Amino acid sequence: MAQNKITKVQALAKLIKDNGGKANWTTIYQKIGAYYPELEHIKKLDEIAKAGIRGVLYRDCDKGRHIFTKIGDGEFALKRAH
Repeated sequence: MAQNKITKVQALAKLIKDNGGKANWTTIYQKIGAYYPELEHIKKLDEIAKAGIRGVLYRDCDKGRHIFTKIGDGEFALKRAH
């Protein structure tokens, strides 16, 4: 039976929502494994994994689906409820 795959965007949106609607890089890096199964086995994210997460957020803020917004230096929030 196939598992439903969650995307990084979906995982980040859920993480931010569960974190009170905003999250900084430290929180994101520490908690993303609980939301994104492909990273759950990694105790400490390497720079490649961190760059992938940053890319998702920055692309969305700049020109993507506009789910996230940057609210401070290294801090993000949801633009709308998910």
